[in-house]
Amino acid sequence: MIPGLTAKKKTLTQPSPAKSGRGLYVALAAFALCLLSLALRWPGVVMYDSVGQYEQALTSDYSDWHPPIMAHLWALLLPVWSGTAPFLLLQMLLWWGGFGLIAAVFARASPQSVHAELVEAPSFFSAPAKKNDPSTSSGQTVVTKRQRTYAAIVTLLIGAFPLFLGWGTVVLKDAQMAACLIGATGLVAWWRLDGRKLPVWAIVAVAVLIAYATLVRGNAVFATVPFALALSGWGGVRRWWLRVGLTAAGIVAVLGVSPLINQRLMSAEATHNSRSLPLWDIVAIAHRSGTVPPGVAPADWAAAEQRGCYTPYFWNPYGEPAQCDAIGQALAFSDGPHPQLMRDWAMSVLLHPIAYAAHRLAHFNATTRFVVGWGEPDCLPPLYSEPNSDGLGGPANPGGKALIALAGAASGTPLGWPIVWLAAGLALAWVLRGEASAEAGLARALVLSGVVMSGSFAVASIASDLRYHLWSMIAIALALTIGAAQVPRGRRRIVIGIVLAVALVAWVARFVAPPVSVPLPPRVPGIAAQ
Repeated sequence: MIPGLTAKKKTLTQPSPAKSGRGLYVALAAFALCLLSLALRWPGVVMYDSVGQYEQALTSDYSDWHPPIMAHLWALLLPVWSGTAPFLLLQMLLWWGGFGLIAAVFARASPQSVHAELVEAPSFFSAPAKKNDPSTSSGQTVVTKRQRTYAAIVTLLIGAFPLFLGWGTVVLKDAQMAACLIGATGLVAWWRLDGRKLPVWAIVAVAVLIAYATLVRGNAVFATVPFALALSGWGGVRRWWLRVGLTAAGIVAVLGVSPLINQRLMSAEATHNSRSLPLWDIVAIAHRSGTVPPGVAPADWAAAEQRGCYTPYFWNPYGEPAQCDAIGQALAFSDGPHPQLMRDWAMSVLLHPIAYAAHRLAHFNATTRFVVGWGEPDCLPPLYSEPNSDGLGGPANPGGKALIALAGAASGTPLGWPIVWLAAGLALAWVLRGEASAEAGLARALVLSGVVMSGSFAVASIASDLRYHLWSMIAIALALTIGAAQVPRGRRRIVIGIVLAVALVAWVARFVAPPVSVPLPPRVPGIAAQ
């Protein structure tokens, strides 16, 4: 039962006409925001990745450097409506449909009509609630009318937050992943926050949305597997360490089957993009330990080091022919198999664990934008589409320009720093332990998804773009909104204190820390960039 809740007793009252009217007003507000979002960014903005996927859809020549499911769906849409517009429309319908359902259920529900004696299996982060523990809830959740009104308003504000909406209106796999999971969350909330069981068609819709989100982004599995497990009640598994094992097994299983789906079911050419991670870790370890990567000529390595190829910000220079591609070719991307790559990766980590840890920690700091300087790049959603010959995108209108300007302002505040959202999610998970309500259960599922997704960047990430954290930040923002009223008053200060402390450290660091991103190494004369 989604989200892992079973009701011993259920005392529901039907919303009065006035309360149903409030839900209708919220739904109309969400619809108006959807229309406004479409008007601000019509017909959609594309980045370099999306241009390549569109061209694959046109030619039916697919590759798996980017998951091919988006290109396949685009190919299905082409006979009906070409260009970016249908994807922008789909993303906004899922985006505002999800936010609208969550806000509407808060606005319509009676404060006293929530479920009695709901029993939930322990969350990923907690042990079972003890009946004699006064700090835990009694099983009866009562949320005031004012709290529900605030929650409805804040939910819509999350959807309209310029930094989130700016990225959500880009026709891009990150935005599609987020939109699908927002839509799935809205469907779950619509029934479960009223104590009702999801109908079969809604369960199927949620499953389809989560499955597409999983396949549309290579590392989405770190968000979708724990989210799906939490929503489905963990299959009855109650012990936290078994849940950890179940999550890890699910992630490994999906990572193992995804290449088969992409290459065999979707006929995508193998591009070996998965080699980027071991390649980057190997060269980072060599850089930090003062050694030479296995299989690389010492002269080539010395030239790469002299050129400043390594940065904890991203792996890109090692895949760019005009910069440091010779190292990438030697280790991972030259013609033919590279069976030694995984062995060399493991041996490098084992022989130089401190260098490996320093590299991963430095990258995690960069991607979560913790101890970094002001103005780190790759935060802002694009205002204009990537130049292309396919007619994708269109000129930015004044409203779109204003949205991106506001997004830029927001990116310089703690609301635009993933580390702050990560801290908030961990704190919320801790203070919600033992709370047995539909709201607390859904909030924990969202936190788990966001925290595992962002946390995975400590070991499985190769670049620091802010858009990679789009779903994580939204998931935790929704969790805070949905679960706020479930937090016992004595614990609320814990969340606020932790968030403020992390935000203060990050803010001070921006005045004293050097920038993490550094200029790319100079290009080799006579070699064109990719």
